[in-house]
Amino acid sequence: MLVRDRIKTAQDHVRDIARDVRGATAIETALVLTPFALLIFGIIEVSILYLGAISLEDAVASAGRQIRTGIVGSGDAGLDAFRTIFCGEVAAVVSCNNNLTIIVQSFTSFGAVNFAAPLIDPETGELVANSFEPGGAGTINLIRVAYSYDIMTPLLSQYLGDGSTGSKVLEASTVIRNEPF
Repeated sequence: MLVRDRIKTAQDHVRDIARDVRGATAIETALVLTPFALLIFGIIEVSILYLGAISLEDAVASAGRQIRTGIVGSGDAGLDAFRTIFCGEVAAVVSCNNNLTIIVQSFTSFGAVNFAAPLIDPETGELVANSFEPGGAGTINLIRVAYSYDIMTPLLSQYLGDGSTGSKVLEASTVIRNEPF
């Protein structure tokens, strides 16, 4: 085989490779599918996040009624009863584990209600411990619940998350006046 024939054969091989498009569809699919999948999973993640937030609000209102009517009292037994009622009302998105904190405070008037107590420890970035001190008949109670939701979609935690923990703290609160029980 002459050198000229070898050059012609090499040129034919290069031309064949350049014309071959059999793998182009797979490569295009991979390039388009990755951002599309992240977008879809991001939409699902945000939807779950909103479901959790709405569920927290509803559960705080429902469990707060039990404090308002005097069914749930103070102390550790009251906290356990409130947590049981709360966890029965909340959606499956929010799990009643260490990622949940409940704070109930009593005030003498609506003007004295103060949201200043943090739900997140500024030093550690973790949720604060539970505090359950509802007042008696006719007192004003502030009920605050926080849940640390772990974001599952990659790259989304840096946009939705609180800091570098990869989680978002969902909060719900209500202020109620206890009935004269």
